[in-house]
Amino acid sequence: LNSDCIFSLLLQITTEVCKLRLRAWVCMLSSSKQMLGPRRGYSATPLVPLSLSPPHFSFSQPRASLSFRKIVYVPVSTVVFGANTGPYVPSPLSTSSNVSSTRAPCETQEALFRFGLISDTQYVDDVDGTNFSGSKIRRYRNSFAILQRAVVSWNQHHNAGRPLSFIVQLGDLIDGKCKELNQSRSAVEDIRECMAESECKEWHFCIGNHEMYNYSTAEWVEEMFPPGQAQSYYDFSPHEGWRVVVLNSYEVSVMAPKGSAENLHALDVLKTNNPNDVINDAGSWFKDLEGEQRRFVPYNGQFSAAQLAWFKDVVETAAGNRERVLVACHQPCYSKCTNFENLPFNFQEALNIMHSRPGTVVAWVAGHDHDGGYAFDNTGIHHIVPAAPLECQLDEDAFGFVEVLPEDNGFRIHWTGKMPDKGQWPDILLPITSKCRKRDFCNKNGFVTLGKFAVLFILIIQFCAKQKKII
Repeated sequence: LNSDCIFSLLLQITTEVCKLRLRAWVCMLSSSKQMLGPRRGYSATPLVPLSLSPPHFSFSQPRASLSFRKIVYVPVSTVVFGANTGPYVPSPLSTSSNVSSTRAPCETQEALFRFGLISDTQYVDDVDGTNFSGSKIRRYRNSFAILQRAVVSWNQHHNAGRPLSFIVQLGDLIDGKCKELNQSRSAVEDIRECMAESECKEWHFCIGNHEMYNYSTAEWVEEMFPPGQAQSYYDFSPHEGWRVVVLNSYEVSVMAPKGSAENLHALDVLKTNNPNDVINDAGSWFKDLEGEQRRFVPYNGQFSAAQLAWFKDVVETAAGNRERVLVACHQPCYSKCTNFENLPFNFQEALNIMHSRPGTVVAWVAGHDHDGGYAFDNTGIHHIVPAAPLECQLDEDAFGFVEVLPEDNGFRIHWTGKMPDKGQWPDILLPITSKCRKRDFCNKNGFVTLGKFAVLFILIIQFCAKQKKII
């Protein structure tokens, strides 16, 4: 019996029970006609109007027009599969800088560490523009203002005793227009001035296509990466038991220096997989391309073989050390959380590495897709794509921070402003428990032995029994 089948079954059971449990909550509360929170929404985001937990009050907001924030509970590995949490209703923000004593159950736990999160800012000091198709407005200066407000908000949390360990910017920090307007250097200096106002001094930047329009990979690494960092991909451990991996999906791309091995390799990949003249005729990039083939366009890239080998070693080592892994990369790696045209050329190879060790990589956090998205794959990985500040309305924000909880209780996402269009972050996610990892039930050939299968089967039955009592 192959172990992938067993874990797929366990995950499906978990998902179905979660659906049943949520329906039971809704039915119970609807039948009693109790409304424990206001029926509200932010932008186009549908929010659960029913709650079994107290309303959440948070810190004051630098913009008075933003009346509440959405909080996403993401348990990544718990034996009771998130029984400590429930749906909630975002409440109006407190007008003070103190946290209210009224909290959701899992909020009583002190986080192991926190980190700030923001996606594509694509800053250039210029009037508003549009995307390539002209269908969406890009507000370059407003995007920079959102970054400034993000820093103000993160500082408020720091001053209230909830400091960030680091901040992740998911790539496309500056826009490609900086090159033609001769602002590549000045835009970075503006960003640095904003960063200097941050109480958190540790920033990590993913490399996106717009960085590559302005700088070479080596130049950007020297400009914005941690001191002493030579490669465009690296990892670090913010806390015992956790590891963060920063990947570069543009190591091989047509934006690499002309004539370089990376540039020529990317051109060959495009020529092989896209019959159109993608270099000289931008209007024909997607002609006759269907499905995942639509990723073979010039603004995407791929991981080098060396980077993938390094990533595999990091995941294997983390699995051996029982560490959880969070991946940050500019491009999403799973089609269900984005559009096909946003994927790296060789995204499947990166997915295969993560899927080879279920329960080790818990999340892939990406930008690139400005509308944002969310999906949960069949090995228990959360694919999170926050909406980009670049295309926010003037009265919107798009930033947040993540709290990683102790005792295998996962992590919470506190988000301010615009939510994803493609898949909303639910209030509760119930992934596969890391205490039932594949390696604990498999022999060296990757198959479940009869004795260990019996143990796993008992765990599944116990889990179902617990859920039956809950619902």
